[in-house]
Amino acid sequence: MRMLQALAPLAALANVVYLVAVCIVLQQLFQIERHSSSLPAVGSWKTLPLFFGTVMFAFEGVAVVLPIENQMDEPLHFITKNGVLNTSCLLVLVLYMTVGFFGYLRFGDDIMDTLTLNLPQTNFYQAIKIMFVACILVSYPLQFYVPMERVEKWIKRKVAVERQEKLIYGARMFGVLCTSLLVYAQHSLPNFLSETAPLSGLMAELIPHLALFISLVGSVAGTSLTLVFPPMIDLLCCYSKDSLTPWIWSRNVFLMLFALVGFATGTYASMVQIVEAFGKSDV
Repeated sequence: MRMLQALAPLAALANVVYLVAVCIVLQQLFQIERHSSSLPAVGSWKTLPLFFGTVMFAFEGVAVVLPIENQMDEPLHFITKNGVLNTSCLLVLVLYMTVGFFGYLRFGDDIMDTLTLNLPQTNFYQAIKIMFVACILVSYPLQFYVPMERVEKWIKRKVAVERQEKLIYGARMFGVLCTSLLVYAQHSLPNFLSETAPLSGLMAELIPHLALFISLVGSVAGTSLTLVFPPMIDLLCCYSKDSLTPWIWSRNVFLMLFALVGFATGTYASMVQIVEAFGKSDV
């Protein structure tokens, strides 16, 4: 499973299962009608940095964009007007907006950091949570493609040839299983984890405030991957080719300045909210 062509069918299957699970969740959200006039149309400006971090977190998969484009038979189809990138981003945007809007319309201020925690605690909806976990278990090899490619090259440099293959596959499975276990805990085991080992108890403390940690990771890692490194690399590439125009310079500098503001405000707001959240939980 080292080639993206081998990962694509499994990722496609995971997407189908994910869409089925989302449709079932939406059906639950549509069951009770709630008037939108009772909810604020816009949140407080103080939470805007948290929103920025959450949006940047959604771009965590940007690291696999270049490998996908490089391995396409016709790479130009990746970035055209109706190409793979634009179409997939549009579909994801519509999906996120639909679930977010109707989830908030259904539960209001009582909505949890993870929408699945608001679902009824029945066997049917527990199975829906397992579907989400299965999707992540299948799709994470695609997300791990870039970092594991670096790990594979490190193993090939440091380890004897006869042991390389086992270590490479072991590292891949370890990364996927660890992440999937954390996601399963997030969706299904918050009460169970709080009664087990101290490390598991720590995870149970993090899970109810998952949105704050998502915002923190997005403000730091997502902003760097999306708005800092790409403009910086573009500047260096254009400079090396003597094609650095004022427009390219100003555009990339603006993006990096915007990223710096988002990084600073998002990180600060997330840390403040995390401290306040854990402070209240200790009372």
